[in-house]
Amino acid sequence: MRLSGGSPENEAKVLANRAVIHAQRGDLDAAEADIAGAAAIYEVLGDSLRLAEVAHNRGYVAARRGDLGAALRHFDDSQRRMGELGVQRPELLLDRADTLAQAGLFREAEALIEAAVPILEERGQQADLAEACLSAARACLGAGHRQAANGWARRAEGQFVTQQRMRWVPVAVYYAALANPEGADRHRAGQLLELSADLRAAGWRLLGDEADEEAVSLLIRAGEVADAAAPLARLARLRRGAPHLERCRAWMVEARVRAAQGRVQGAARAMDAAVRALVTHQAGVGSMELRTYGAGRAESAIALAVSLGRTMSSPRPALRWVEQIRSTQEPRPVKADPQLARHLEQLRNVTVQLLGGPLEAAPERRLRAKRLALEELVVRQARHATTSQGTPVEPVEAVLGELDGRSLIEYVATDGGLGAIVVEAGHCRLVDLGRADTVRRAVAGLRMMLVGLITDPSTSRRTQGDGRRDRRSFDALLGQVADLLVAPLELDERSPEVVVVPCGTVASVPWAVLSGLAARPAAVAPSASSWLRAMRRRRETAMARTAHSVVVVAGPGLRHGQAEAEEVRRIWGSQTRVLSGDGATVGAVLDALGSTDIAHFATHGTFRGDAPLLSGLQLADGALTGYDVARLGRVPATLILSCCETGMTRSDEDGALGLSSLLLASGASSVIASVAPVADASGPGLAVPLHRSLKNGDDPGAALARAQIESVSTDPSGLGFCCFGS
Repeated sequence: MRLSGGSPENEAKVLANRAVIHAQRGDLDAAEADIAGAAAIYEVLGDSLRLAEVAHNRGYVAARRGDLGAALRHFDDSQRRMGELGVQRPELLLDRADTLAQAGLFREAEALIEAAVPILEERGQQADLAEACLSAARACLGAGHRQAANGWARRAEGQFVTQQRMRWVPVAVYYAALANPEGADRHRAGQLLELSADLRAAGWRLLGDEADEEAVSLLIRAGEVADAAAPLARLARLRRGAPHLERCRAWMVEARVRAAQGRVQGAARAMDAAVRALVTHQAGVGSMELRTYGAGRAESAIALAVSLGRTMSSPRPALRWVEQIRSTQEPRPVKADPQLARHLEQLRNVTVQLLGGPLEAAPERRLRAKRLALEELVVRQARHATTSQGTPVEPVEAVLGELDGRSLIEYVATDGGLGAIVVEAGHCRLVDLGRADTVRRAVAGLRMMLVGLITDPSTSRRTQGDGRRDRRSFDALLGQVADLLVAPLELDERSPEVVVVPCGTVASVPWAVLSGLAARPAAVAPSASSWLRAMRRRRETAMARTAHSVVVVAGPGLRHGQAEAEEVRRIWGSQTRVLSGDGATVGAVLDALGSTDIAHFATHGTFRGDAPLLSGLQLADGALTGYDVARLGRVPATLILSCCETGMTRSDEDGALGLSSLLLASGASSVIASVAPVADASGPGLAVPLHRSLKNGDDPGAALARAQIESVSTDPSGLGFCCFGS
């Protein structure tokens, strides 16, 4: 199209600006058409800077569509182009921050805005600074930092008023209202409905929809469902044709309303539609990280599923919904990405230099800065990676049919609480376990004491009596956690094995030694479907092989790692290949993993709570990270990670992302790993009885249980190990 009058430069500028307005109003097709028109003109003109801005606007529109991976890819493209031109535009970081918040990565969004704000202040970019305050408020709300959110929102409101940008004021007032959840539900609902009208009048339709959703939830809680008719009518259009995340939100609201009206079957149908929309969104997200966290919607969808399950004659539908969500959150192997591989190799090289010995202060600072920059490149590039096609979700009936006497515990976070869906002998029940913060404090205290038992340097100097007192204190706290998480479930003691599916609140629990579970093997899995797939793989592997090939990896920096490797070699004999010293490189280990049945790692391990996929196993030339594991075509059936914290996942998210879950997704049947540190000298104490049992034909879970009985009475390092998978 051509706009009458004016130069091509002005025409392109009008199209680019109009595209942003279209996107803000929700007319995304029109926005993309205008962006394409502007890009075509700038290509002819050879205007590289404007093309970089167009790339950014493509990201903005993609974010509005809910295609968060594409949005981040376009933002990266724009930032790369501007970097090549020597241009710094900190205000453009705000759209990236909003997209990260939309994806549920609230802490990363907060950090990005905190980095941008001082630059905007220094440059005097007051208009952009006001919008940065608004973005910060949204990120803080998502992270649960209400006081900080209120401060940012009020600051933004004042700046918008001063700048006479009245269209933005309702947004700031809306965020401030969300940050101050005080007053009766009915009053707050009325306030939000007024804000919804103000937001829509100012052109913020999507935020108006959000305000309507919040208001309806408050009206339901106040018992005033009849007053929700108007906002429900406005939200009804989102259930058809809107981006999948918006559909999910709208159907969740509808499910709540129908449940409040006593229409149980209608609520179940609405929840079916909500889960279908969320799962469809997650299935289309190429980034493993973004999919795992469910765009910030998985946790609220699971909480609603559990709430609806309480109203039904059986919580089996709730289990089905939870499983559908969790199964699509699981990591998948990623396709080869040469650029990501190069960034990882560069990161390993820098890390090895830092670990190689004492450095002068200035070179060390430069290397640390380079490492941080490379980590950022790796994280960003990995969000562009394409994952393999996901495995179909196993029907709940298939899972239940394969339990064969086992007990299944699926822990679920509810609104401020914790619950468990328990399946035994074909019967499904829902058990409330109290306040989540109570459980969280107990689990954190248990972990702190376990870490102290294992890592306290004074342990070796203590008397035998001191050691016994420490262990009694730990056992007492272990019993308290079991009283919170296991005792209320009243599990059938005849069950030969327990399958545990944790949620984020209980991700770091040492399940294998927990009272009520310790007398039998416990398999820990990201979902019941994941357990079923792992069990089937183990069964097929056992039928296909009569002998096992074994690879043992001894990493650098451990005094006892080589001795542990030799102990394992003695058990398995000529079937064993040991990689150690300079031969234990990332490339050699990855090659070996593709052609062996059992792998044992005696290496340093690191868990990165801020970036779980950067967690890794330290080898001769750097760390084998989660990103490396994710691109493996084949992995051993059984892996033993005799390394610190390799069984950990992030505890503040409902989505299992860590080395153990990545290995299961890549095809492992069983991963034995610890949720705690592992003392260097303690490795052989657990490894020897564990491998003896494996060689004798025991299943990994049973082998771990026997090894712990033999080893943990004298050495606490074995207490943190769990069997992940089957």
